[in-house]
Amino acid sequence: MQQVTNRGEGRPPHALGTDELGIIVGSLYDISNRARRAVAGDPVEPAGLRVLVGVQSLGAPRPSELAQELQLDLSVISRHVRALTEAGHLTTTPDPDDKRAQRISLTDAGRDAIRKVVENRRSAIGSVLASWPAEDKTRLTELLRQLADDLAELNR
Repeated sequence: MQQVTNRGEGRPPHALGTDELGIIVGSLYDISNRARRAVAGDPVEPAGLRVLVGVQSLGAPRPSELAQELQLDLSVISRHVRALTEAGHLTTTPDPDDKRAQRISLTDAGRDAIRKVVENRRSAIGSVLASWPAEDKTRLTELLRQLADDLAELNR
């Protein structure tokens, strides 16, 4: 990997490395954080969003299934599920196969929260990309999709 210029602000240049991989990792981190801060009004914090999206992806998981999917401790999942249930984003019901276990489901408010966060990210990123040439946007899309797909292969 070759040396590239690091324009990451607010982080020491050595924090993630000054080589291409360090710049890539830092840039992905910066993109996520800056897009989140660019548009106010997210109805849930990032950790809560991760739980909501996990529930959406799995359908109606047990807390243990969600913990495994998100690679988090069950106690962490339990705290998030409790808070998101109190906020009206999730509901829990007894598992029909095992009355001792619970199933977690999104409420309409939970689906709306995910939708609102996605709209906020699209707005922030869309406003920046609006001035980019179409070829650059297409190439960025292709490369990000390739990176996501290749990383998904590591988890199989």
